[in-house]
Amino acid sequence: MSSVVTIAKKEFSDLVSSKIVIFILAFYIIIFGLSFYNSYGSINIAELSSKSYYLYATPSILANPAGFFASTLIMIICYYGSLVAIGVGYSSMSGDADGKALGTLLVKPLYRDSIINGKLLGAFCFLFCIFWVSVAFYLAGLFLLFGGIIAAHLLQFLIILPVVFLIYSLSTMLFLSLSMLCCISFKNQSLALFTSFLSWIILDMLAYQSVMGNIVSFLQLDKSTSLFFNSLIFYNILAYVSGALINGKGSIFDTSSMYFSYLLIPLVALSLYCFVAILATYASFIRRDIS
Repeated sequence: MSSVVTIAKKEFSDLVSSKIVIFILAFYIIIFGLSFYNSYGSINIAELSSKSYYLYATPSILANPAGFFASTLIMIICYYGSLVAIGVGYSSMSGDADGKALGTLLVKPLYRDSIINGKLLGAFCFLFCIFWVSVAFYLAGLFLLFGGIIAAHLLQFLIILPVVFLIYSLSTMLFLSLSMLCCISFKNQSLALFTSFLSWIILDMLAYQSVMGNIVSFLQLDKSTSLFFNSLIFYNILAYVSGALINGKGSIFDTSSMYFSYLLIPLVALSLYCFVAILATYASFIRRDIS
């Protein structure tokens, strides 16, 4: 256990000083700010009390403020946070692979699972810090724009926050594992990074109706099967969870059949993806040749 913690601490410190991670974090901050502005910048607070504006623009803010704010946070922090996770996974493995540090670690009296556990733990702690810093900035922005509204529903928002963190953890660990798996599998680390981002792009493109329509047509799937397949796409999983938070009236304990299924099925699918990706990373690392 001590060796795992030691590796995790070193991994965390290496990520903090990694130029690649710093560059991706800078990009993430810009995208986070732009997404926040696009989501809330056009909303006039004075008009929120107007009945016509309520019916025309954003009824979800007044009907369920906590759920609306949490759903928007999920779409921003999980969708773009997965890009950060790719950079973290690449930085975690590529530097060691290029510098032959992995080979050195593998010949030391350490279990291979201790090495990968330490790396995953260190990377997760780093992503954990990013999550709470992002939430802090998000709340600061909400208080600036919707001071009275968010203050009145802050407790509800904090109750929903564990669900947001769960989705964020599964999303980032999925792409973190995929990125580490690519670095382990490919000797060319540039190809590994390209493949990691390509997987994110492909999973993103599958959410487009035109792409899905062609796949459904090619596979000759019926409507129910195509809808089920569509619900398992990464971007749509985030969208379904976001919709469930809005429709659940801000409560994560709503057990109505529609809300429960819309929240449970995507969670199970995302958990399965994450488990398979981590398992594949473990298997690939343990079978890795010492070189």
